[in-house]
This record gives sequence, C-alpha cells and structure tokens, in this order.
Amino acid sequence: MFQRSLALNRSSLQRLARTSMLAFALAIGAAAPGATAYAAAYPQSELRQHETSDEAKIRELRDQEINQLRITLGRRMANNRRADLYLRLAEIYIEGYRAAYLLEGRVHEKRIEGGGRDPFIDHSYSKPFLGAGLRACQDILKLRIPFDKMDEVYYFLGFYNLELGDAKSREQGVRYFDELTRRYPSSRFLGEAYKEMGDAAYGRSDFRRAQGYYEQGIARGKSDALPRVYHKLAWCYYRTKQFERAVETMKKAISASQSSGEKYLSLKEEALRD
Repeated sequence: MFQRSLALNRSSLQRLARTSMLAFALAIGAAAPGATAYAAAYPQSELRQHETSDEAKIRELRDQEINQLRITLGRRMANNRRADLYLRLAEIYIEGYRAAYLLEGRVHEKRIEGGGRDPFIDHSYSKPFLGAGLRACQDILKLRIPFDKMDEVYYFLGFYNLELGDAKSREQGVRYFDELTRRYPSSRFLGEAYKEMGDAAYGRSDFRRAQGYYEQGIARGKSDALPRVYHKLAWCYYRTKQFERAVETMKKAISASQSSGEKYLSLKEEALRD
C-alpha cells in the first residue's frame, strides 16, 4: 500500500555494531512500549535460510542505521532536526516491516511445499516493526512544532495503524488519512490516502462513500495502485446500479493494468472476466 513503494531506500549511516535480529527486535520493543516482543514462531535459523545474500546485507545496513539514529536522537539538538530523524526511523521501520513480512510468507510457502499444515502465516517477526514505526511518528507529533513533512507523518500514521489490523487501529488509520486530506490538500500522498479511505468504506459495503473517495483519489492524486482503484470503483458503480459507468470504468481498469506490465496481470484477467 504505498506510493514510493515505498521508495524509501536511502543511504545507510555509519556502522556502529552488527546486531543480531533478536537484539534488534528487543531494541524495538524497548523503544516502543506496547510493541510485540520478538517471539517469532519461525525460528531464526529458518528465517535466515530463506533470506537471500542481498537481503541479508540490506538488513544489516538497516540495523546499523537504526542504531546510529537512536544514538543521535539521544543527543541535544533542534526539534526540527529531531523530527527529521524520527521520520527517517518511520521510513526504515516500514522497509524492515515489508522485508520481514515477505520473508515470513516465503517461509510459510516452503513449509506448505514440504507437507506442512500451517493454516496461517505467523507475523510475530514483522509485527514489532509496526509498533516501533508508529511510536516514531507519535514522537514527531509530541514535538508540537511546524514541520514541512507533516503530511508524510500522517500518511505513515495511517499506514501503520491499518497494518496493525485490529478494528480499533484500522479506524484510527482511516482518521489519520482523513486528516491528511483535510489539512494537506496539495500533498503528494493524497491519492493514496483517498484510496485507503475508499478501501475502508468498500470493506463496510458503503459503496456510495467508497465511490466518492475513489473518484477524489483519481482526480486529485496519483496512486501506483490506479488499476486497482479503477477496478473497485467499477464495482462501486455496479453495486449502486450505475451499470454504464461500471463497464466504462472496468475498461479503464483493464487499460491501466496493461500499462503497468506484469504487476497487475492477474487484476487485468479478473477485470476482463468481470
């Protein structure tokens, strides 16, 4: 779910120490009260077994940058500088979360291929990143200063709350996205915010409201998920008996999917069936 994909791969800061992922996750728990402690159902050896060498190097660089940022944040500095560092932490934790989430899925898939019967993917390895990233964003709000990247902070707050998955967090995430659209109407995150608000309404079968959000997202912001937005918008029109608009919008979903290469190949096929 994320514009920039997040394209958040900035250069790493100076290496301070090579920490194991166990130590890293414990540090996350300490830094973010309420975050889940590291207690992955998938053992460390199994996770590392399915991690590529490049992924391992990136993980090490990410750990090093987090250590450096935390040490720097322990020093006296201007609040604007502190806000920038917290924002970078929020970005890195999303990078870490996405990498860990994909790795958990890979381990689960291999277990199934080997005859395992795991009914669900265990996400206790990736979950701590969410708590830590959320805390970094909240630390920015606590500074109570004008910050020229506050729209990005609200986007991250929405993202982290939605990913936590429980009903209360999801409601809070939608509120952050709504606040982003009202406070920062020129934000580059506007399209993504409207998409997420539309998805939330769609999930409640509130198709009229979802339609409005999707239309605003298309009109006022660019989203990497445009094919999916068109697809859901077409279904909103269909559910509200706007059949001609539904067909025309489904055609747009197909066209946008074709322009996105293989990324939305399955969506294109689904839209053609629809």
